[in-house]
Amino acid sequence: MRARHVTVFALAASLIAAGCAELKSPAEITEPEVLAIRVAPSAVEFGGEASLELFVVDTGGPISGVSSTWEVGDGIAGGPPIGAVDNAGEGGPVYAAPDRIESDEEAALAILEGTIELPQRDVEAVKTVPIGARIDNPTIERVTVAGEPLEDQGAVAAGEDVTLDVEADIPLGDPGDVTWAVTAGELEQFLRTPVTWSIPEGAGGEAWLYVVVRSAIGGADWAAYPIDIGP
Repeated sequence: MRARHVTVFALAASLIAAGCAELKSPAEITEPEVLAIRVAPSAVEFGGEASLELFVVDTGGPISGVSSTWEVGDGIAGGPPIGAVDNAGEGGPVYAAPDRIESDEEAALAILEGTIELPQRDVEAVKTVPIGARIDNPTIERVTVAGEPLEDQGAVAAGEDVTLDVEADIPLGDPGDVTWAVTAGELEQFLRTPVTWSIPEGAGGEAWLYVVVRSAIGGADWAAYPIDIGP
């Protein structure tokens, strides 16, 4: 089973590295954005299913109930589509992998093409589903602001530079990738951790902090926190 996990991991990582990956958004959120797309689990066994889940955010926090429609595109190098998507379920779209493929390979990669309906525009997206062995998504375990762990809400002061950091459990020892986003201030290195969040003088009120941790095969976990900016 371990060899099959490695085969699935290598196949998915090679395609994502070639450019068939999901959306990446800017660090500063000024309008509704799709920060991440995941299938749960992040890889499935033959005959298995995975739900498609979205992390959509705005200046006032995460947005729930965003509709999306998906279909299975052509396979790698123009091969036939692999599996099917049911868009009619109450819980959202669900991908179903076939019991086997004609080549009898131990691993395969389905390519899903979708349309996400944001409040003022539609977004076209692509998501890959590794097939061959179940692999779970990463799990965010801790997010800190200035060294203090966040619970439900945080607080920072205007005019300060604060350090953000995240710890996550990522299957198969994958080092993972991190994306940060905020609704106020600046993040110069938003694709790394730790990162410095610069809050301008005179800022105040509530801001939102978002973080996404991704695995090399496209798995993801995310978190969102309201942050009170004080004087």
